[in-house]
Amino acid sequence: KYGKSLTLVGNAVDPTALLVISHGFGDTAEGWRSPANRLAKALPHLLIYLPNAPMQATTVSGGAVMSAWFDIYEFADPRNPTKERRADVEGTLTSARYVSHMAGHVAHKHKIPTNRIIFGGFSQGAAISIAAGLTAPFLAGGVMSLSGYFAADAEVAKVINKEATRLPFLMCHGRQDPVVGFQLAEMSREQLKAVGISNLEFKEYQMEHSTCMPEMRDIVAWLKKTVV
Repeated sequence: KYGKSLTLVGNAVDPTALLVISHGFGDTAEGWRSPANRLAKALPHLLIYLPNAPMQATTVSGGAVMSAWFDIYEFADPRNPTKERRADVEGTLTSARYVSHMAGHVAHKHKIPTNRIIFGGFSQGAAISIAAGLTAPFLAGGVMSLSGYFAADAEVAKVINKEATRLPFLMCHGRQDPVVGFQLAEMSREQLKAVGISNLEFKEYQMEHSTCMPEMRDIVAWLKKTVV
C-alpha cells in the first residue's frame, strides 16, 4: 500500500541521528530530495529518511487516486480556517504507525538510538509527523511541523504516549499560507499545548504554502540543538 522505495539522503555510513521528512498531499519523497540534500550538507551527522505516502482515492479530488497519507474530506474554508472538519482518524493513525515503524527500522539498521529520531513533515506530512511523534511506541527526539497542522487531534490525544509530551516541537508556518491557513497553525499550536506539549517553538514567515531560506536556517539551528 505504501511506496516501496526507501529513499535515504545524507550520512548512511556513520550517522548519529535520523530525520524523517514526510511529504505533502499529492507529492512524493522525490519532491523533498533537494531540501533534504541541503539539510544533509549543513548537518553531516544526519541521515534523512523520505517515506512515500500510499496511493489512494481521495474525497477532495473527486475520488481520483493520488498520494495521500490520509483522506481529506474537505479543504479548510479560507474564510473560516479553524472551522472543525471531519477527520480521517483511521488513515491518520495508520500512516503515523507506518512512519514510526519504518523510522525505527531505519534507525536500528544504522545503529541510531530511537531518542535521536526526529519526525518531520510538510503540510499533510507534517500532520503525520505530529501524530507519529506523539504515538510512537518509543520516545523520539523531537517533532518538526512545516506548514502543517494537528490532524484528528481529539482521537490522537486518546492514544498519546505520555512520555512524548516531553518532546521538543518546532512549528514553522507562512503567514500568507492559502492552503493550511496561519490561523489553523496557531490553533494547532494551542491544541498541542492542551495535550501537554510545553517545549514548542513557533516560527512564522512571510511566505505562502512553501519553504524559504530563513525557515531552512531556523530548521538547521533547531536540529543542531535538538540532536547535536
